[in-house]
Amino acid sequence: MEAPEKCQSAQRRRLQTGWLQPKTPPRGYDSEHPLIEDLKRKDFILAVATTEEDALAPDFIERFTEFCKTAAPVSEFLTRALDLEW
Repeated sequence: MEAPEKCQSAQRRRLQTGWLQPKTPPRGYDSEHPLIEDLKRKDFILAVATTEEDALAPDFIERFTEFCKTAAPVSEFLTRALDLEW
């Protein structure tokens, strides 16, 4: 797994994460890998808690833009991990 710091940055930036996770690591990965819990994930979800009041606030687009900037390193990491263009 290249550039694991991009994946770890989601937790440091206080993004809410969610996923489905099997109990066993993927074939070919050391069970002691420092990111083994991330490697076991079947999907990745990044979210931020908002309310209807937040969505209707005049500065919602600015706050949403900041969320997107915060989530971008993780999205880039996952995109490149799949050999897709970023």
